[in-house]
Amino acid sequence: MSNSKNVYDVPPTIQCGSNFIYTPLCYQDTEYTCGVACFQSILARYGMYYRQSALAEILHSQPVLGTDYRSILYFARLLGLKTSMKEHMDFQGIKDHIDAGITPLLIIQAWRLEDDIEYSLDWKNAHYIVACGYYNDGIYVMDPNILGNYSYLPYDELMKRWHAVDEEGNRHIRSGLILECSGCPIEYNPATIKYIP
Repeated sequence: MSNSKNVYDVPPTIQCGSNFIYTPLCYQDTEYTCGVACFQSILARYGMYYRQSALAEILHSQPVLGTDYRSILYFARLLGLKTSMKEHMDFQGIKDHIDAGITPLLIIQAWRLEDDIEYSLDWKNAHYIVACGYYNDGIYVMDPNILGNYSYLPYDELMKRWHAVDEEGNRHIRSGLILECSGCPIEYNPATIKYIP
């Protein structure tokens, strides 16, 4: 599924360094497992490898409803990660986490089917993305609905989309799941070529 209205002529070039974290690119298996793919990516960065089908079962992911953020937080804690759900984050908050080596898992509105609905008014197209970098005017992300490439979102668009509603009808504004493993070395290296045993 593509949305040509959100394609820019000159996307920002990734400026490697403290403002970009190479995060495993994971493609969601189904329309409702974006949260699973994002969580899979974050875990793989720490050397914890799970198939999406196994994670989807553990996290009780469901068609239409997707993956509840509380399930992600709960299982991440069981794996020994320090977790929190932050509300009312801002651009500086994302930058601070990335500078600290943490990739926030954001819940935004994306991949809408109805072109006439403004993202600022849309609450039914929730989508998980992993913020893995930033540039002057926006963020770089690992979007599990884009195969093989990192993506970007200008800050002004992020602010219009950065909201979601959970299964109980609670609205979350500019929320992010912070999952970190302080005692875990970063295992993922995109330059590594692995042997097939």
